[in-house]
Amino acid sequence: MKTTIIAWLLAGILLILPLQGNTEPISAFDLFRQHTAIMLLIDPESGQIVDANDAAVSYYGYSYEQLQGMNIQQINTLGPVETEQQIRRADREQRTYFVFNHRLANGAIRPVEVYSSPLIFDGRRLLVSIIHDAADREVLAETVVQSEARLRYAEQVAGLGHWVLDLENNSYRFSEGALK
Repeated sequence: MKTTIIAWLLAGILLILPLQGNTEPISAFDLFRQHTAIMLLIDPESGQIVDANDAAVSYYGYSYEQLQGMNIQQINTLGPVETEQQIRRADREQRTYFVFNHRLANGAIRPVEVYSSPLIFDGRRLLVSIIHDAADREVLAETVVQSEARLRYAEQVAGLGHWVLDLENNSYRFSEGALK
C-alpha cells in the first residue's frame, strides 16, 4: 500500500525518468525515497506519519521505522491541540504553507517551512509535506536587521543619508539623513 501511495503521488509529476548518462529508468518510488527534499506523508485525521523519505530520516535523525511509528505532534513543537488544528486547517482550507518549529531526534529545535498539499489515494486523504530548514534564513534576516541598524547609526554620525529607487513602482525611498 505504501509503495503504491508514493508511486501515485509522484506518477502525476513523472512517470518514469531516465537518469542522465544512465539507461536504467528511475521509478517514482525511488524518486520519492532518494529526493534531497525532506518529505513526509501524513494522515490529516490522526497526524500519523505514513511515510518518510531518506532526506527526512537524515534530517530528523530518527530511523525510518521510528518516523513511521511517530505522529507529527511528536515532531512539531506546537501543543497537540494546536498541531491538530493546523493539520485540519491545511486539509480544509487547502492551505499549503506553514512555518513551524520541529524537534529533531537529538532534541534540537529547528525552524522549518512546510509546504503541504492534500492527496486523495484509494479514498484515503493524506497530506504530502515538503519541509525546508529555515534556520539559515532566520540568521540571515537577523544579520540584515543588524546591518541596517549599523547603517542608520553610521549615517547619523556622518550626517549623511541614502536613497533607494524602486524600479517596479518608479518611486524613491529616502533615509532620514537624506531628507535633512
